[in-house]
Amino acid sequence: MPKIDLPVKRLVQRCSYDWVKFLQPDCRQEWVKPFKSEYTPKIQSKLDDVFMVEDPGGAYLVNFEPMGYYDAALPARMMRYRSDLWEATLQDKKDTPSILQEEEPRQILQETFEVINKVKDEALRQDLLVVMGILAGGKYAAELVYSLIRREMVMESPIYQEWVKEERIEAEARGEARGRIEKAWEDICKFMVKRFGVDSGETMQKIKQIPALEILDNLMEELFATNTQEEARAIIDQYIARVLQ
Repeated sequence: MPKIDLPVKRLVQRCSYDWVKFLQPDCRQEWVKPFKSEYTPKIQSKLDDVFMVEDPGGAYLVNFEPMGYYDAALPARMMRYRSDLWEATLQDKKDTPSILQEEEPRQILQETFEVINKVKDEALRQDLLVVMGILAGGKYAAELVYSLIRREMVMESPIYQEWVKEERIEAEARGEARGRIEKAWEDICKFMVKRFGVDSGETMQKIKQIPALEILDNLMEELFATNTQEEARAIIDQYIARVLQ
């Protein structure tokens, strides 16, 4: 352990709450506790200190890695520490602590957008923008996403065009299926009017609770075999009861 790191290490150990408070101003001292387990590095051999902050709004860990010199491998090491700590929290049945995101949403999206714009392959760049828009749309406000990614920027994306084509086919299929179901409703209503004089509005109100074409076809077959209005009404009610179970 480099001697240059010792003073900072001791300072963190002696004033742990102050350091956590510096990072999280709303934190209270009674929430901060040392986090120790078989996975956390030993003080004698490692520099980092880990603290559990039991915030009522959601517990999280703070991992300090005092460095008195530049180390290009630090990001990779911190990633390994994080995986070890998550494993420790799972072993202790504490679930995985949330990752605190301090950057502003616009900053995150802007930096991501700038990285994607450096991709020279135009098709790949547009594909990345499409995927970015979908992922970002699930987390950030639509207005923010649209302010960075305009529709014309992704129109030529192979992925976007493929999705649009698939959605169009699915929409047409849904429309055709819906049309067949509506025709089956109308056929049953017409049958009830002509055979038994039952008001079509009354029948429609009931059978609209049956959204499946196959069930409607079976219902029509059974209605053909009925001889009385009461028998037909009873069969319709039976089918509706099965659907609503």
